[in-house]
Amino acid sequence: MPSNESSTPRHLTVSIPDKGLSAEAVGELLQKHMAADIPPSHDLGRFTTTKFDETAINIMVAGSLRNQPCIEEYPSLADFREKCVSVLANLWNAPSGFFGDATTGSSEAVLLGGLAMKRQWQLQHPCHLNSRPNVIFGANAHICINKVANYFDVEARIIPVIGVFLTLGSTYTGHYDPIQQVSRVLDEYEHQTGNNIPIHVDAASGGFIAPFTSSNTNFIW
Repeated sequence: MPSNESSTPRHLTVSIPDKGLSAEAVGELLQKHMAADIPPSHDLGRFTTTKFDETAINIMVAGSLRNQPCIEEYPSLADFREKCVSVLANLWNAPSGFFGDATTGSSEAVLLGGLAMKRQWQLQHPCHLNSRPNVIFGANAHICINKVANYFDVEARIIPVIGVFLTLGSTYTGHYDPIQQVSRVLDEYEHQTGNNIPIHVDAASGGFIAPFTSSNTNFIW
């Protein structure tokens, strides 16, 4: 039977060539290599911008030359980050005392949110450090949430849990999870038991859409 190329691991033997090519030749070679790809604007599985004007491209190129962790050498990066966090906090009606940070994408944000849940649980339950905590999320959640369970040794099950992952804009249908209703239930649970169960909202798809819809006026995020 013919092998299934899509599931068969590829073992490439590409090495650094003895002689280099000009920048133009390399560019042409890469363009030919990408010719078989679909146009990014036809990719229905993505939620990112596929076309930028020249000003945006120039800004991104300038930003790519800066080492992101080195805010002492590049203070503008920290300034931009703080301003972006403030803009989002005001857009989402965050209470006073908010804080935030920048990530390379929503998957990293989910992972850090899951790690924060585990660290908070460990601080609140120092006598149970050898036990395995758990989280809850819907079948419509982003696949990266499974990595939270895998990377941080957290079991994915129903109850009891150390945290809840909800989605503002499902990858499959675009629907919003009932975030406010779930929050009320967890607040009531904390009032009765004293146990705080945090929520991480994956708003990669709907975070910049929901605030501008008329049905979400005065929405409590």
